[in-house]
Amino acid sequence: MKKFLYLSLVCAVIAGLGIFFQVPKYPTPIIPFIVAVIGLLLAIATIKDKDISLGLKMGGILVNLMPSLAGLSLVMTN
Repeated sequence: MKKFLYLSLVCAVIAGLGIFFQVPKYPTPIIPFIVAVIGLLLAIATIKDKDISLGLKMGGILVNLMPSLAGLSLVMTN
């Protein structure tokens, strides 16, 4: 289950760079939003695992929640 947290972190970095810094120029803000939602789902999938600490689980969720909320606001305004 730790691999889900690693993938979640990668999704958060890709989505955060795309939404906040526009480093890879995506044609629409929906693409990084979808990546952030995928990362959020991967982080939520680790909640049942007892071997991973609660702080890591919540950190994985929160680090993907910010780009997904920012992407949602960009999608709603465009």
